[in-house]
Amino acid sequence: MFELSVIIPTHRRCEMLRQLLGRLLAVQDVNLELIVVDDASSDGTRDMLKNFPSVTVIRNDEPKGFDALPAAIAQARNDWLLFLDDDAYPAPGSLLRIAEHIHTRGDALGVIALPFTQPGTQRLSYTPYFPTVPAGVDYVPTRAYHAGAVVIRREAAEHTPPSPQGYFMYETEIPAIIEYLDQGWEADYLPAAPMYHVWDSRSGKKVSANAAYLPFRNDIVTIKRYFQGWRRLEMLLGRYFTGFIHLAAAGEPLAVLRAHQEATSMLAERPVRQVKPEVLERVYPCFEGLTLLTFFSETNRRRVAWFLGFLPIDQTC
Repeated sequence: MFELSVIIPTHRRCEMLRQLLGRLLAVQDVNLELIVVDDASSDGTRDMLKNFPSVTVIRNDEPKGFDALPAAIAQARNDWLLFLDDDAYPAPGSLLRIAEHIHTRGDALGVIALPFTQPGTQRLSYTPYFPTVPAGVDYVPTRAYHAGAVVIRREAAEHTPPSPQGYFMYETEIPAIIEYLDQGWEADYLPAAPMYHVWDSRSGKKVSANAAYLPFRNDIVTIKRYFQGWRRLEMLLGRYFTGFIHLAAAGEPLAVLRAHQEATSMLAERPVRQVKPEVLERVYPCFEGLTLLTFFSETNRRRVAWFLGFLPIDQTC
């Protein structure tokens, strides 16, 4: 039977985590090793986890975000790792489809990106990370992945964690997938193996400062580190412009300056990387709506519709 290690970062979502662990322990068609990274939760998560003695628990006294993942990767005993949000869980049959896909694809496969699906409605979250899958096709090469719904070969994850150190959270997938692809790993999008995601689909909810600030800062680091020439300039101009718009909507327009300063400090510790041009062309569509050339895109039309209250948040980005 296929064996899979499931790594679940969690922070103050005790009840959701309890339900997720119960679901995973009931899985019978795949052998699962469960690893929980308790990121300084203060809501009873520590005590709740005592009811699950078979679960490996890594506890952080201070929040580390996705920077805590390497410790979990080092604990995992299986060749394949599923990184799963604490507010998500596998749809029926998804884990078995993942196992079958791995068996079929061979040793070059390093990453399997999985869609988030809303339970009940079966509605997929919209993201430019995933390309369109033609009818009758089981999988396609992916542009990136959801950090909370991705399967990665342990060998690849040990060399390159699925989230770069120091990014903390948000927009961590693009620099990681650039590294995986440049190292020669193949990366697939497998739409037939969704993870159910209990997202907040209310319209008109105000953009939080962190949800605007961290993606902007991290994107600036990624663009400056990997992209060159005209493409780099076009992306930076667009990202500073859209970053200002997003931060202004969150009530923090002047945070653009702080984000620029932090990005500069982060880049001082991350030398510019020369990667294969075809890798950068593959991931460029992940920035749809954020660059000058893609500003008037479907992604931004969705964002505006959500901001005006006409579109649920899960259908925007």
